[in-house]
Amino acid sequence: MAMANLTPCLRAYLESEGYFNLRQLPDGIVGNLKMVFTVAVCIGLDQYGMEGRTCYATRHLAEQACNALTSIDDEPLPGYTARK
Repeated sequence: MAMANLTPCLRAYLESEGYFNLRQLPDGIVGNLKMVFTVAVCIGLDQYGMEGRTCYATRHLAEQACNALTSIDDEPLPGYTARK
């Protein structure tokens, strides 16, 4: 997947789809998304979807994990409940 840039238009679209805490990293876009039972850290976001996600039990843990990323290839913080 090609790296997307977090333009104002893409930010607005992703936020309208429910993503929050969006950040541009050197190698892609990351953000959080509320799932049914968890909150995901989504990596490699673009207008078509995501490359992967790691889910945490709480919004606090998910935001903390997302904010700790410096690359979409970083290992997630411990404490996640699922990884896809």
